[in-house]
Amino acid sequence: MLAFGYVAKAEDGSQLWLRAEKTTKAKDVVKFSGKTDATVRIALDELRCYWHGGRVELRLTPKAAMRDGAFRIDATPSRITVTASSSDGILYAAYELLRRQQTGEEIASGDNIPAFDLRILNHWDNLDGSIERGYAGKSIWLWDEITETAMTPSLRAHIIDYARANASIGINGSATCFPMPLSSRPMAVR
Repeated sequence: MLAFGYVAKAEDGSQLWLRAEKTTKAKDVVKFSGKTDATVRIALDELRCYWHGGRVELRLTPKAAMRDGAFRIDATPSRITVTASSSDGILYAAYELLRRQQTGEEIASGDNIPAFDLRILNHWDNLDGSIERGYAGKSIWLWDEITETAMTPSLRAHIIDYARANASIGINGSATCFPMPLSSRPMAVR
């Protein structure tokens, strides 16, 4: 009698459609033209790590008549060209390509224009760990641990996953409700 073993891997859903296997092949097929900044570097890193398709050319053209965060995809059988007037547009385009790749959706030519300038999540989290309305449990943020000196690698990884998930659906901000005075400590993650 033969026995076959199967190891199940737990999936918590936090990776959404961003769970593609890493690749080293995309380093040669993802190209960029324009001025590079931190946001563009994130977009390039994401595509170069997770893109499994053909050639992609990202073009940052600040003078293009496009709304901030908008991008255009021109898809041909041999290449995908993305044009955006802002680095945010390049980032959103990178995540759009990855989403379509993971969901099996066709990558067709077209414009993607945000309907609103601000696309914000409001968590209503307080610095003491409570939620403003009181019925949603505890805050997802550990405010005392979100500093450059105290942050653990695990917490930093969770914050990066949160930022990736938000950027992948076009969220460009997060608001919390602070009815009490703000802490003077910085809470930004770089």
